[in-house]
Amino acid sequence: MPFRLVALDMDGTLLTPEGAIPADFPELAHELIGKGVTIVPASGRQLATLRAQFEGITDSFIAENGAVVAVRGRIIATHTIPVEYTTRLLRAVEQIDDPNFGLVLCHPDTAYVTRSDEEFLAECSKYYRSLELAPELDRYATEKVIKIAVYDFSSAEDNTTPLMSEILPELTVVTSGQHWTDIMTPGVHKGIAISDLCDSLKINRDSVLAFGDYLNDYELLAAAGTSYAMENAHQDVKDIAAHIAPSNADNGVVTVLRQLIDEGEL
Repeated sequence: MPFRLVALDMDGTLLTPEGAIPADFPELAHELIGKGVTIVPASGRQLATLRAQFEGITDSFIAENGAVVAVRGRIIATHTIPVEYTTRLLRAVEQIDDPNFGLVLCHPDTAYVTRSDEEFLAECSKYYRSLELAPELDRYATEKVIKIAVYDFSSAEDNTTPLMSEILPELTVVTSGQHWTDIMTPGVHKGIAISDLCDSLKINRDSVLAFGDYLNDYELLAAAGTSYAMENAHQDVKDIAAHIAPSNADNGVVTVLRQLIDEGEL
């Protein structure tokens, strides 16, 4: 069955090691969209950030690691965190004296932080185009929260993710990068976003092709009919992928997509 949807993780997958969209990707994306294929960047990034990065290329996205899903410019799904959990986390963090991490409270349209040092804000600005510095986060701990992100200047996988899992065992806690931990409502991840997309587009999962490299891509690859882990991927992600693509440094996503076009699969 020809693929109808291509879901692409960003860092470590589609983007170059320098964090750029490959120069030959926009033309390829337009070619596929012209064939009726929906191109969906899938990221922990904010929707506003993705829209700015892919302006003129695509307008369908999995944002905030699956908490916000948009198709052809329209948000079709948001998955919010119950207020009680957000409040519990804020109270717990107040008791932790650790300069290594900072919180980002995410609404669908804006992210809020209280930490104001340049190094932290520089990291946040890569992923949150719409970012506000707030005197305190409690006023934003509402039913609009779709994700809580934690930046750890040491190691998210070793430190922050286990700590957040202990504080909020009821929620989905995932390591989304070397320094980032993302917290979503139970069952929310990039895989559930694939279900949202399939329902909206009226396609089945067998027609979904997905690429990823890190732990927050695990469910994305599991949900797709055909999955590729990058050569540079985390071993756990490689273990569940059907195929291995060349690394992002070798433009692996574009290489595989071109090969699939030549083979008539796209």
